[in-house]
Amino acid sequence: MTSTTKQGGKLTLFIEGRIDSANAPEIEGKMRGILEEHPSEHIIIDCEKLEYTTILDMTGFTDMMEVERAYRVFSVEGCEVIGQGANGKVSGDGG
Repeated sequence: MTSTTKQGGKLTLFIEGRIDSANAPEIEGKMRGILEEHPSEHIIIDCEKLEYTTILDMTGFTDMMEVERAYRVFSVEGCEVIGQGANGKVSGDGG
């Protein structure tokens, strides 16, 4: 676990590296410590930078909490506007 943020009552834990049977108890202990220090009703565990996890369905993890795939976040900031209509603008990469 590398960092945490808290915004608008939501606590986000950012985890990277790998979680396996050897280090899972250590990761769990760190997470419990953070949750005790920063109580929150809404907790997001960001696993984008995990290299490896145990299989969530097979371990029963998905029975304990909701697991969702995050939508990809992107920006068109700085792109040239190549069209505009009633519902928005169309941007290109200028190439």
